[in-house]
Amino acid sequence: AVQWLDAEGLPYDARDPARYPTYTTDVQKSMLEEVRAIYNDVLLDGAPFANLYSSSYTFANQALINFYGLSGSAGSAVQKVNTTNRGGLLASGAFTARNAHFAKTAPVIRAVRTRRSFLCHDVPNPPTGVALDQLREDQAKAFEALKATQGGFATARQEYHFLTSVSPCTNCHLKIINPLGFGFEDFSPVGLPRTRDDNNLSVAFQDDDGTLYGINSLDDGKSLAFAGTKDLGAKLVASPDGLSQLRSCFVENNFRLAFGTGIKYFDRNLVGSDDKPIPLPAAQQQANANEVAALIQQMSANSNSPKAMLQSLGSLKSVRYRKDF
Repeated sequence: AVQWLDAEGLPYDARDPARYPTYTTDVQKSMLEEVRAIYNDVLLDGAPFANLYSSSYTFANQALINFYGLSGSAGSAVQKVNTTNRGGLLASGAFTARNAHFAKTAPVIRAVRTRRSFLCHDVPNPPTGVALDQLREDQAKAFEALKATQGGFATARQEYHFLTSVSPCTNCHLKIINPLGFGFEDFSPVGLPRTRDDNNLSVAFQDDDGTLYGINSLDDGKSLAFAGTKDLGAKLVASPDGLSQLRSCFVENNFRLAFGTGIKYFDRNLVGSDDKPIPLPAAQQQANANEVAALIQQMSANSNSPKAMLQSLGSLKSVRYRKDF
């Protein structure tokens, strides 16, 4: 679960201590335990698959109860705790805090991580080049000038919309990234629900509304409007397309973690001279896709039970036979 969310680095992520003095190492470690408990609750203890993404409870020890401001008491071990403003992996402290910056949120990172980790969308890496670096620098200077006219303050939505409003940035940011990422603005850089940011600017209601453009793929023409992080999880599991894509991506990630390879790429971060991921041979891509399809079918046939999917991993051909390519 922690690897899946790329949350291993959470205890090493620095946050501004002047703004977030209660965001301690104990809290960060407890957030990782929360993620593990959410995962095990579904994978091993039989909670519905949808609870990975949307539920009315989370898991917290006393350090996390105090930090989150939840009611109840616990010891050092995490326990199930009812909550109204979080629940599921998307609204977990580990996910929202890990995908943030030193003193501000990171809507772009949150959007890309959501698409890649939970929906298995192939979001391209940012383009590179000297000309693009100069363009980004010019936009940053222009934004500082604009911010000065507003008393030196701006919301993250205003900032990232401005910085990515020029070509070629708009190719991905206009629909794929920004509308999704801005919907996470109701959680602070340390994973706490909020209605106002650190500059006391509103991020509630109209400002944290988001839209996911593309559910089964980046360009399938489907969309899902949501109001805040928790609502995104609830809307995804309530949508047949959303639940299906979450399930497919969940299975693909479990296959990758079990066998050490993805379907199309051994490792998406291994890139060639064209700066694109190096694909696996076509025959291996097809074999991996067949195995993942079998796991999805097994899970679907057992009321979306992740446990049934895990139990069938050991009988896959990839385990029982040597590859002939």
